[in-house]
Amino acid sequence: MLEALGAIIPFGFKNLGLHRIQAMVMPENNASISLLEKCNFKNEGLLRAYSFGTLFTDTLIYSLLAEELN
Repeated sequence: MLEALGAIIPFGFKNLGLHRIQAMVMPENNASISLLEKCNFKNEGLLRAYSFGTLFTDTLIYSLLAEELN
């Protein structure tokens, strides 16, 4: 998965002209959190009781800005 994100993130910024890519993850999903942090995504905070359809659960939001791409 790290290899896939390593290819798709630069494509999004350079080829699609994106300014920001964000990801939302459940706090207990340690594997996804670790992957996002390895890709230099920054934790922006916790959305309490955020809605996923009919499910309400705490959700972390991560983002990466184009100027942060290394």
